[in-house]
Amino acid sequence: MKIVFFENISWVKILLLILVTVFTLNSIFVPYYFSLENILALSHSYIELGVLGFAVILLLISGNIDISIAGVVAFSATIFALCFSFGLPIPICIILTLITGTLCGLVNALLIVGFNIPSIIVTLATMSVFRGLSYVMLKDNAIYGFPKSFTYFGTGYIPGTYVPLELIVFPILMIITWFILHSSTFGKKIYSVGLNPDASFRSGINVKWVNIIVFSWAGFLYSLAAILLVSRIGSVRPNIATGYELEIIATVVFGGTAIFGGYGNVWGYILAFLTIVSMRSGLALLNVPGQYMAIIFGLVLIFSILANNIINDRNERKALEKK
Repeated sequence: MKIVFFENISWVKILLLILVTVFTLNSIFVPYYFSLENILALSHSYIELGVLGFAVILLLISGNIDISIAGVVAFSATIFALCFSFGLPIPICIILTLITGTLCGLVNALLIVGFNIPSIIVTLATMSVFRGLSYVMLKDNAIYGFPKSFTYFGTGYIPGTYVPLELIVFPILMIITWFILHSSTFGKKIYSVGLNPDASFRSGINVKWVNIIVFSWAGFLYSLAAILLVSRIGSVRPNIATGYELEIIATVVFGGTAIFGGYGNVWGYILAFLTIVSMRSGLALLNVPGQYMAIIFGLVLIFSILANNIINDRNERKALEKK
């Protein structure tokens, strides 16, 4: 008798098994790991990355890739810090920062759709531009001294609980992203454009506008992540968020989102993100050196891409056989 779980296997189910395995191993080998207080405390360091992932999944599904993520985060954080140093109120600093990130995403989109240049080429160039602007504006200086009312959001907890205040942003964005992808007409257009932009255009979809909206929304989320990051660490330097782009793209791909577009879902990303966070925190608490952690995650990502491709091919063959 066949087990239904394995008969209708999917990468999401595999990720769920991996996550349960990681949690089990951590609870066995890492003292006091499996406690709500400890798990919520560990989430503090990863919330900004989680926010970035909700932007990246839309970009990848639409057939785009953005290498300028960390550059936009750094530039947005720089704008926030400079606005604060000029004496502007924190709410105004936040608004101007969100506008900055959105405009950065819009610039990426306009260069891509206006000159028909692949997104990876454009964002590779703008990554250097945005990061370079941060260094020009701040040089090697750091800006800090933000009010406690602002930094408390990044370091504090909901009164009477162990839940970090920043964590409330994660489920809100999860619901918004789920709705966009799985319950809206625009979400269907994103999948269609990612699968075949030419066919989407011929069917009446404005491919350029889809890309403009997706990149602008991504820029907004990058700047939101920048604000959360500054609130947590309490200072801004031009090298802030270095390496974030590769880490979050790898995590989204680990969640089953196709690197060339047209396929992916929110639940896969959530499970992948939780798995990566659990693995990182568990290995860190076991004092595993960073070099070995990099090797482990590299092997995990290679395995995930290969396994996901095998599963998708298998499911496609089964679908064709049924026809």
